[in-house]
Amino acid sequence: MASSVTTTIFAACFALMIMMVAAHEGHEHTPGMVMSPEPAASIGNLVSPTTVIGFLALIVTILVARVKV
Repeated sequence: MASSVTTTIFAACFALMIMMVAAHEGHEHTPGMVMSPEPAASIGNLVSPTTVIGFLALIVTILVARVKV
């Protein structure tokens, strides 16, 4: 029982880490950084790379949790 809980928590933390990395896509934390120009019109939220990576992480987490539980 404890092993399945540990695996589920690890999978959730891993998915969260993937989503955080995807959210910082193209983002640099340098002092005095020159701001980039405003992005062009959005191609849509469902086809952006960040959304795709987030959904993929969520699906993998659900599949791992389903197998382990």
